Amino acid sequence: MPVVTAIVEHEGELLLARNAQWPEDVFTVIAGFLEPEEEPADAVLREVKEELDLDGEVVEFLGMHSFAVMNQLILTYHVRASGPVTLNEELAEYIRVPFSEGFYWPVSTGLVLRDFLRARGHEPECRPLPAAMRAHVEAQAGRSLDD
Repeated sequence: MPVVTAIVEHEGELLLARNAQWPEDVFTVIAGFLEPEEEPADAVLREVKEELDLDGEVVEFLGMHSFAVMNQLILTYHVRASGPVTLNEELAEYIRVPFSEGFYWPVSTGLVLRDFLRARGHEPECRPLPAAMRAHVEAQAGRSLDD
């Protein structure tokens, strides 16, 4: 299933969000499903608008990768966004982090975020995936991340 993700740059910093269904302290990039007949670049801007109420511009397509455990093909973009942040019901909270203080989870879009930050001269901190988040993903997928 195609998914678009946005590494959001807001006011010169990295904006990460926590889904309302996720454990505390699990922040990541903005993500959503591609709608039928929708262009991926349009979809990622729609997700940024829907989830954060920010106007965005695509700076760069960063690439695609599979997240096999969830049967997803993920297309990731760098999006520069502006305006005041207003979270929709899907998100519980957000943080802004200087690029120099970025961090990532060692799976899926976390690895794309790591590569994005490294390409800009930063060495992000690798944080272990919290057990509660791992359990959440594995429950949704119906299988282990190690399979």
